[in-house]
Amino acid sequence: MNAEDFAARLVASLQGQGEKKNKDWWEKYLKHVISFHGIPMAKLRALVDSFWSKSSLGSSSSIELKKDVAFELWKCKFSEEKLSGTLIYEKLVSELTLDDVAKYFATALRAGYLCDWNNVDWLCMKVLGRLVARGRDFCEAIAHWTMNDAEPIWLRRAGVVAFVWIASKRNYEGFAELVLTAAANNLKSQERFIQTGTGWTLRELGKASQEKVVLFIEERVQNFTREGVRYAVEKMPAKVKQKLLRLHQEQFSKSKRAKLRDEEV
Repeated sequence: MNAEDFAARLVASLQGQGEKKNKDWWEKYLKHVISFHGIPMAKLRALVDSFWSKSSLGSSSSIELKKDVAFELWKCKFSEEKLSGTLIYEKLVSELTLDDVAKYFATALRAGYLCDWNNVDWLCMKVLGRLVARGRDFCEAIAHWTMNDAEPIWLRRAGVVAFVWIASKRNYEGFAELVLTAAANNLKSQERFIQTGTGWTLRELGKASQEKVVLFIEERVQNFTREGVRYAVEKMPAKVKQKLLRLHQEQFSKSKRAKLRDEEV
């Protein structure tokens, strides 16, 4: 069988496995940007594991075919089908290469196959986070997604959220600077999910490099939305948190007054 056939068989195995209450809750929570079957995550993982072990996909298929099957699942309509693709990539994470970052992950995000925060963040936590933990080359390749502000929102979000998993840990020399550069690139945008993803990453980086993150926020406070800066300072000591929030409020008030003056002229 080819990748499309395997994907179609796995999708067929998910039919009728959902719960309406779960489906309605998730679709409302994600503001109806994507459809759900309503399959709880633990059950979905069990279904994927069962398909993996009972079909020839897990036992005898080539690594490239497995990657292609996961990619085909990302093209599907329902969230659980896309999540199935991510769960397969999670199984393959130790065998993924630097070339796969562009071939599969950047391609899917640019094409819009993953275009909601739930699926993008699952990819970041379960796959990309483990890739960047493998070293500088993977870090640089994924951080590069933030370089061009004309790139899709979800590619740029993934370009920082991929680091959440390791940001609070000890890393190679220059790691913090790489993440801060990616964050600075993303803060050119006021889009909500770019701001919250960047703030989330800074929150975790601040656990290991608080002084660098505080200085970063002070120097770029005007580039944060209120929600973005709240994410970034959430885990900081109370006094530091209050100082940075107050600085942001002062900057916001100053900008608002300047805008009113311009409108009066």
